[in-house]
Amino acid sequence: MTLGILLFLLSASETDLFVPFPSGYSVTVEGDVCTVTVDRNEGFYSAAYQAPFLPLVSRVFVLPGRCEISSVSASFEEPVSAEYLSVPLAGAPAVQPVGSSQRTTLTATSGSIKLEDSPVSVHTGHILNAFTVVTCSINPWVYLSDSLLLGLSPSCSLTIEWEETGQPSNLSVLQTEMVNFRAAAVADRYGFENFHTISRPEADSSTDYLIVTGADYLDEIVTLENLLGTKGLSWQTLSVQEIASGWPGIDTQESIRNCIKHFVFDEGSTYVVLAGDETVVPAREVYTECEGYVEFAPSDLYYADLDGSWDENGNGIYGEYADSLDLYPDVLLGRLLFSSSESASAIFEKNVVYAGVNQTETWYRNVVLCGAMLFPAIGYAGAKGCELMARSFPGNFDLTKAYELSSGDHPDTYFPVLYSGAGWNHYAGHGNNRGVYWIDNSAILNIFRMEGFSSRSNQGRTGIHSGIGCHTGDFTDDGVCLPETLLTLPDGGGVAGFFNTSWGWEGYWPEIGSTERLCNNTVHQVYVQKAPSLGAAYASAIDLEIPNMTGPYDRVMQSIIAYAAFMDPSLEVLGVTSFNPIPPAPFRIVMLCSNPLISGEDLRFKVTGISPYYSVSVFDLAGRTTGETVSLAQNTALTMETNTLSTGVYFVSATAPSGKTVSASFVVLPI
Repeated sequence: MTLGILLFLLSASETDLFVPFPSGYSVTVEGDVCTVTVDRNEGFYSAAYQAPFLPLVSRVFVLPGRCEISSVSASFEEPVSAEYLSVPLAGAPAVQPVGSSQRTTLTATSGSIKLEDSPVSVHTGHILNAFTVVTCSINPWVYLSDSLLLGLSPSCSLTIEWEETGQPSNLSVLQTEMVNFRAAAVADRYGFENFHTISRPEADSSTDYLIVTGADYLDEIVTLENLLGTKGLSWQTLSVQEIASGWPGIDTQESIRNCIKHFVFDEGSTYVVLAGDETVVPAREVYTECEGYVEFAPSDLYYADLDGSWDENGNGIYGEYADSLDLYPDVLLGRLLFSSSESASAIFEKNVVYAGVNQTETWYRNVVLCGAMLFPAIGYAGAKGCELMARSFPGNFDLTKAYELSSGDHPDTYFPVLYSGAGWNHYAGHGNNRGVYWIDNSAILNIFRMEGFSSRSNQGRTGIHSGIGCHTGDFTDDGVCLPETLLTLPDGGGVAGFFNTSWGWEGYWPEIGSTERLCNNTVHQVYVQKAPSLGAAYASAIDLEIPNMTGPYDRVMQSIIAYAAFMDPSLEVLGVTSFNPIPPAPFRIVMLCSNPLISGEDLRFKVTGISPYYSVSVFDLAGRTTGETVSLAQNTALTMETNTLSTGVYFVSATAPSGKTVSASFVVLPI
């Protein structure tokens, strides 16, 4: 096994200059208070109850190897166009889980915000020791509650310093493909440009795929093993009983996790499947808390995120914020739910049938999107998240939509498509472990109930299912849960599913919630980013949501812990084209002059990328602009005079219409 060589220029610090909310913001008066909104791709909301309700900015750094952050600092240019609001700014409302009937109205905040040197939050995570992802949430606002003054910093500078604590792991070919895909997705989504992938090693792993199951199911597992062989994957199957006696741990769950760590870090394994429900492969119950809701729920992320112990403080309670959770999966892991030989055979056979579907068939191009009215008092409808998800499906897919709005769609709108076979089926409704529902819980308006679905057949055309409802995937509750029913029906249901083992969380309407983003990101990574496997799409969806986490037990942290994958993680989704598009020109600033410059010499540069134009500014080290922001066409040279600049270091910053920003430094020397 050879070491993947990084193409980074290693350094101990990185400075990010950016313009917050380049598309601007709007103020809307709602009764006695007002709210501030920005483009959904440029900011997100997260605040303590009744704190000033203002959007934050996420800035992300993707660093080589395993690093620990030593310092983070931010500087802001003072607002130049502050305004006095006509009514007070709203305080952040109390966010409720999907399924709660209680709603709070917006009321004025008594809090104020001033520009601070420290970010709102900093989170560091590691992907297989190959990349370190650092997320900083920034509040670029000034708000004074006594005078109702609101201002936005026109430019911000964020600097992080770090120490390298470990070289990248020895990675197999498949592991390299996985970490490159995921790290590139994070860098692309959050505009981090100083990023390079890991070179492909020459050797492969000894075990691509680890199967963990009960000793009673080794005969049924042969079907899955044969399927993996047709994919060219090497595998090893271990029973829970073997692992418990062969790997250390304070309980069986820790022994299984230590076994997985061995295969991932020493054998180069990329995939792990937990074959069986909690009676076959025990689940780790973790602590969940958010907005006053506290419970213990199963989370298989415990088996996928292999950093730390998940019980760092040693109190026997797993998943607490004090346990310094990393949350980034180090392995592509899924669970296949069954508790009998018959159900095990059914689910393995489904995967074989799905993998053998002739590409000339078209049923997998059908999509079902069901959106319930989640909170009528404020118009929070699942339809919005469904419509955002719809953008990710290929143009040749047929989408059937049923939304609980004034149109009065009922199950007869989509049941025919659902039961005849659809490639992806999404349910944005309230839920429990028995089903997903409209807000009107009468039988005719149920999206579907487990007992009703189990009586139907879709003739072997079993697709993928996802849902945002609370507890729909809680497989440790008494009885059979919804995803287990879907996956084990011999001639119906689905081949894979994504459901919550605990609460599903809403957003600050009209922003969609964390649970909705996780589902949407999974679909986007499958069909738009063309993830190499369903497991890679799921892990990448988690990667993309972590930057929205701002503190202990917030809705993002709890949504990630609850978002469970019931699947073979190596599954290749039908309908995903495999073409390799021509890569776009990199988004960067190209200097066309000497650097350093002698005072008085012209600064000359251009901006490359796919956008037709960019907003360009020059900043000093304090983050202050040295002149007006100008609009520059793509790949067009711009000349700027430097005779008004003092000697020192400066930064050129270019912002695309999407909000992505790159920067380059230059030095002015005395004559």
